[in-house]
Amino acid sequence: MRHIHAFILVLAVCGLVQAAPTPKQVDQVILLDVLGMWGGQDLWISGNRKAVCRIVAPLGAGEKRLKEIRYEFELAEDQYDSLLKLIQKHNFFSIPTNNRKGTPIETRPRIFVKAGDMSHATAKWSNDKQKDFDPIYKLLIKMVESGKAGAPHYRGAYDLNWRPEGFIESKTIWERTKPKINNK
Repeated sequence: MRHIHAFILVLAVCGLVQAAPTPKQVDQVILLDVLGMWGGQDLWISGNRKAVCRIVAPLGAGEKRLKEIRYEFELAEDQYDSLLKLIQKHNFFSIPTNNRKGTPIETRPRIFVKAGDMSHATAKWSNDKQKDFDPIYKLLIKMVESGKAGAPHYRGAYDLNWRPEGFIESKTIWERTKPKINNK
């Protein structure tokens, strides 16, 4: 077994095999998971463990605008460490984006991670299973739930373009994860 690891190391050093990037820290992690009139949640995490989650309620009877509630909180050290481990274990920077058309009520969660010079955005349709995406997504949803335990920081009309200062724009993530479907 040692010989196999040594062989892989030699291949990586020679540039014949690319080693998976394994960040020790992340600068930004973003979950975008809101679907039109159905609502959902978004999450922004900075490298210093500060986080903001946004809960968007579905439209109620007679309502014309979505409403959102935002919570600011700090991730516990073990939550942040678990996120880093999952990003490494599931080689986040090589998770592909699913490229198929979705159904009208199917959500398409998107995850973006920036670590130093590396950044990657990926998405999948909620009805699909993705062995590397799903565990990271599930942890991010748990983090949203823990963030909702505090007092709301903001309540008001849903602002599609809002983001915490210093974070990449949502539309950039949407563009990077748009399905590339051949319409022939």
